[in-house]
Amino acid sequence: MDTTQHIKMRYKSIEQIEIFHEHSTHLRTLHEHQMARALVSSTVPSRLKQNLMNNFRNGSRHAPYFICGAHGSGKSALITSLYEDVPNWFQPNTRVHRVIRFAAASPRSAYNLELLRVICQQISIIYNIPEGYLPKDASFDPLYINNWFQNLLRRVEDMNNHILFLFIDDLHLLNPLDCDIVAALSWLPTSLPWNVQLICTSTPPVEQLKFTLMQKDRFKSVEYLFNLAAEENETILKHEVNEESFEDFLEKKFTHLELRWGKKGFSRLACYITLSEYGLSETELLELLMPVDDPEAMLETENGNFCFSSLKKIHNEMKFLLRDKIMSGKVLIQWRYPYCAEITHKRYLDADSIRAIHCAISNIFFPTDNEENDEEEGYENNENSEKDVSDDKKSVISQTLKEKEKDNSSISRKSSAHPNDDTSTFYNPMAADVSYSMRHVEESWHHLMRSDDMDRFKQIAVCNFDFLLAAVSIWKIECNNNKLSKFTYTTMLFIRHAIYGRLC
Repeated sequence: MDTTQHIKMRYKSIEQIEIFHEHSTHLRTLHEHQMARALVSSTVPSRLKQNLMNNFRNGSRHAPYFICGAHGSGKSALITSLYEDVPNWFQPNTRVHRVIRFAAASPRSAYNLELLRVICQQISIIYNIPEGYLPKDASFDPLYINNWFQNLLRRVEDMNNHILFLFIDDLHLLNPLDCDIVAALSWLPTSLPWNVQLICTSTPPVEQLKFTLMQKDRFKSVEYLFNLAAEENETILKHEVNEESFEDFLEKKFTHLELRWGKKGFSRLACYITLSEYGLSETELLELLMPVDDPEAMLETENGNFCFSSLKKIHNEMKFLLRDKIMSGKVLIQWRYPYCAEITHKRYLDADSIRAIHCAISNIFFPTDNEENDEEEGYENNENSEKDVSDDKKSVISQTLKEKEKDNSSISRKSSAHPNDDTSTFYNPMAADVSYSMRHVEESWHHLMRSDDMDRFKQIAVCNFDFLLAAVSIWKIECNNNKLSKFTYTTMLFIRHAIYGRLC
């Protein structure tokens, strides 16, 4: 075997592993919904099955199916039930393939373009497409990805004994891109082959999603749209909510936790979980919530501080609100319901606190020299425990503002200590000893950008060749039959990530 063939086989193996890891992240979330068994009864599965099987038997093309409803109405429970049931709808000799994605559950499922690209790769793996899992002319151009998806669907259409089901939960959580064609969700087909089924859920109605006018007219047909607020789509769930709405139920949960653990302590924990995007591990939360300036001090949650014991207790008490998921080899803590993030933004966050918290989270990926700055650390823990919402937002800022000042001073001191070039923008003292992982490439630049600290963002990410090279090694971009130089790869990758990180 020559070197070229060996490299191609190794690249193919790496691509498979990355897709399998992404798929396993969503399967774990699916398993959690399966174990909850929240769905008691609903008319939606039977009505959707009837419409779907009619199109299947007639061999006719059709539109995707949409399940819309408010927070806590049972959308995820329904899509989980459908995922389990669809193999039983067909003859035993029919092969049913299923792909499920929970939008924004991972970096690769948070953006339209990346979600569609990974789905295309997984379809290629399922059907063993001869060209491989990433075509030689692969591009991150939205038009190319859209055409790739359409070509794969046409190939599936020619396979008589194969049926492909695509499930996308919380479609509205996908982040749009400035480079999206016409509309953010314009890639969603209006006409699917007879043996390809696409089932999506969304909190906003179809009219409010970022579709084209033609898509909206097509998707709002009663044959494809199931609004859980309608009487004919009655869905009953098994959960703790009684007569009140699900939103009011979560609001009361937050109020109870504020009284139980102190508004300052709970608000800090909620803010870090909300702004982490994809979750934080218990160790990372302890780094953010446990001060180290005085090891003998009593840590009180009313003052915004947690120790390992108090963090474990509140974690167990918040099991109904939190989800533990495995991503990048770590167990990360994340909100179970997207509405929890909305409550946190409404109660505790403003522009200044958001910047400060993103700065603090970015320090986890690129830690500073603590020994030089121990005297500069510290938190103000003598504030009154009963404050209004604006005071809570200020307390979140005060807990992270000194960390930001500490990091900025550390950058200036370490940069000037470089023996060769005191003003070199490519020398990166903060990340010199960092072992880059997928989370560095996927998440750290996001927090650096949101912190509005452009000097730090450029020093750690934009002008840090090690960071960009690590990104190239992880993403393995192939263009023009590998004729582009490594520098071109690096430039292309950074532009891609910069586009993805646009605030919208």
